[in-house]
Amino acid sequence: GAAYATQARDVGLVGDVGAAVVFVAMLATLVPILRGCFLRLLKRTATYQFFLSHHNAAACAMTRLLKMQLQGNPKVKNDVFLDSDNLLDLDTLLDTVSHNCGVVVALCTRDYLERPWCLAEVVISHANKVPMFPIRFDSFEAPDKDWIAQVGDNVDLYVLTEKGLSLDATEAAL
Repeated sequence: GAAYATQARDVGLVGDVGAAVVFVAMLATLVPILRGCFLRLLKRTATYQFFLSHHNAAACAMTRLLKMQLQGNPKVKNDVFLDSDNLLDLDTLLDTVSHNCGVVVALCTRDYLERPWCLAEVVISHANKVPMFPIRFDSFEAPDKDWIAQVGDNVDLYVLTEKGLSLDATEAAL
């Protein structure tokens, strides 16, 4: 009788341990799946469907027109970010790019990449895997390897370094 009770207890213990192992394995599988679903849901519910990145002196009127056209399109369900309409605090600009928009639309004019805030928007969107759609004006020249290698000499990177982005991150985005 005592041997049977010991065996039954051991079998029960093995069953309990086995159930715990299965539970942990299921949890280890479900957590990444749920995390991915949650992040995808957050991405879909971004306040701004589009973030219009532009050099104000060169593309202000074109950017306004683009915003009006996008907002008039029935496929555009969320707001379109334009700094003159939506920016309340400059300190939140790059957070908006990285966490609160679906696509960055870059209006690439001649001096676009030489403007610190424009370059910061490009780098932060790249670093956070926010899709970017460039619209290249005739005056825009894509940076070559030499310009990229000397980006710190070509542009004041204070905006980027203030946000903890490195020169390597900047070069990778370009």
